[in-house]
Amino acid sequence: MSVVLVFALFLFELLVISISFCNGSSDHMGCLENEREALLRFKQDLQDPSNRLASWNIGGDCCAWAGIVCDNVTGHIIELNLRNPFTYYQRSRYKANPRSMLVGKVNPSLLDLNHLSYLGLSFNDFQGVQIPRFIGSIRNLRYLNLSDTQFVGMIPPPLGNLSNLKSLDLSLNYLYVENFLWLSGLSFLEQLDLCYVNLSKASDWLLVANTLPSLVELRLSNCQLHHLPPLTISNFSSLTVLDLSFDQFDNSLIPGWCCGPPKLLAQLPTISGWRAQDKAKSASLARFRKVLGNSNTFELLVEKIKTYLATFGKGCLSAARVCCAKHSSRDIGLSYNSLERRIPRSMASLCNLRTIYLSGAKLSQEISDIFDIFSGCVSKELEILVLQSSSISGHLTEQIGHFKNLDTLDLGNYSIVGLVPLSLNELSKLRILHLPDNKLNGTLSEIHFVNLTKLSVFSVNENNLTLKVNHDWVPPFQLVQLGLRSCYVGSRFPQWLHSQKLYKF
Repeated sequence: MSVVLVFALFLFELLVISISFCNGSSDHMGCLENEREALLRFKQDLQDPSNRLASWNIGGDCCAWAGIVCDNVTGHIIELNLRNPFTYYQRSRYKANPRSMLVGKVNPSLLDLNHLSYLGLSFNDFQGVQIPRFIGSIRNLRYLNLSDTQFVGMIPPPLGNLSNLKSLDLSLNYLYVENFLWLSGLSFLEQLDLCYVNLSKASDWLLVANTLPSLVELRLSNCQLHHLPPLTISNFSSLTVLDLSFDQFDNSLIPGWCCGPPKLLAQLPTISGWRAQDKAKSASLARFRKVLGNSNTFELLVEKIKTYLATFGKGCLSAARVCCAKHSSRDIGLSYNSLERRIPRSMASLCNLRTIYLSGAKLSQEISDIFDIFSGCVSKELEILVLQSSSISGHLTEQIGHFKNLDTLDLGNYSIVGLVPLSLNELSKLRILHLPDNKLNGTLSEIHFVNLTKLSVFSVNENNLTLKVNHDWVPPFQLVQLGLRSCYVGSRFPQWLHSQKLYKF
């Protein structure tokens, strides 16, 4: 056989192999038998009322089953994603449709999936048992999501053996820990979400978190944390999100480590203990009902009540968020906290601020003073200024015209008095303007709106204002929402409303 012929046959074989790989096939046609059997045993322990696992049958290729991903070369199962896909958004969080939940227990057969790197079981119902300790032996896991799966009790320390983990989400269950030592070996961890886990006994939470070199997101909202300890050296070089909202911190000062990394956007509440609001009470009652929902025996009912008290027994908490920032930070929030303070003059140097949320903060400050603080370099970048219900008083001033990049301005529920300044018309990018429930008076004219071409939401309800425009005035904007309650708009139906094609009153 000539050299040319041998070389041609060699090229042909390479071509066949290439086509085979491009079509997703390999030497391993379909999944491995032992892994298929492991999945079927896993399925046997689950109720599936919506038939989500209909494709899981004895004779089929498990690599084609719902929620399964196999390695194209080896055929090993690398992903098991059975997250309940039927969720809906309510009260700032996703909730699952109970009719589409998988209900039952997690079978240890998962240990036979030796190459599993992704395990997602969120929004299903595992009926008030502890997280199985054997999950800590699935050593190749890089992604583990058990969020909102009805697990209760202490987080098993063996989860700390998952040294390859990059993402761990145990949020929205009824769990607690006594310390953070079990996390100390997760050097590759980038995302950690323990929201609603009771961390009141974990005094080492910050110390251990500070040793995780890869951490990008740390979410510990509603975890009954009480103290923000100082850090001699902060190692949060990669951290971009720190969420400690709805916690119970007893110190009102933001420690220096929070504002250290220039990328860090933090949510830090400052709460005074038991001061409950209606929303928090409702959330607490909802959690209690959820805990008791599957209690079909008296003994189980008692155990679940004990778990609830151990996890959430500290009372209902008022909501709060504080985002600390340095010059490079983009967002600040100090919403719904119990502090009484003034916005410091030093914030005038935060020239890159884009968003300021100060809803519900007891600022006891005049609006003109706040405008004066932010009217320098801050005003050039600021897009959202929300000061709703923050005990602010005084007169609006012409300084409002300095904020030319504003998209949203919310000054509702104050004791702001006097006229609306004409410099409002300089806010050509303004889309949302809320000024309700104040003591504004005087006249709003066409001049106020002449450059507000992007305005879509406008509310001045419960003020003593008069809207005085020409009968044939055509506004430069198209409103989606309009509030003029208690304001005088003339003795006739305003003709200009006929030009608004999108509004809904």
